[in-house]
Amino acid sequence: MTACRFVLNCVPTAQARTRHAVRGGHSVAYKSVGQKSAEAVLDDLLLARAPQKPLEGPLVLEFIAGMPIPASTPKRDREAMLRGDIGHTKKPDLDNLGKQLLDAMTRTGFWHDDRQVVSLLCSKRYAAVPGWEVAVYPVGGGIWAALMETTKGGHGTASPSSAGRSGRV
Repeated sequence: MTACRFVLNCVPTAQARTRHAVRGGHSVAYKSVGQKSAEAVLDDLLLARAPQKPLEGPLVLEFIAGMPIPASTPKRDREAMLRGDIGHTKKPDLDNLGKQLLDAMTRTGFWHDDRQVVSLLCSKRYAAVPGWEVAVYPVGGGIWAALMETTKGGHGTASPSSAGRSGRV
């Protein structure tokens, strides 16, 4: 399998918590209308990019969530946001963005189960055009190949601590 890279032109949204209610004396769990709508948009965009058959084996998923810049932002702050000098520290939380993307990619057939994703490299930042930048590839490709190259003198594996010392990840 080769790397699969693409951009999804939609505002990244986070996985919302399941809602609970009592109906007819029974407790039920349900998704909000907004969550269902966000899932449908993401699913439609992903279906056009899904592989013919689900990917096999351990996978690495990388994504950047490009978040919209508030309309009231002054020009100097807008430029700083686009350079990355001002980080996106507001909601949604990065872990919930990841959950939304992982679940959508599972529903649309990128892999059999999201447990195949053994490494998740993600970030969120402000972007002039909101969207998701996504890459998925087998372990041994992408940054993992570079990490393995830096640790050839050792056991041939890179630990998170050695990756941090090398300035990668």
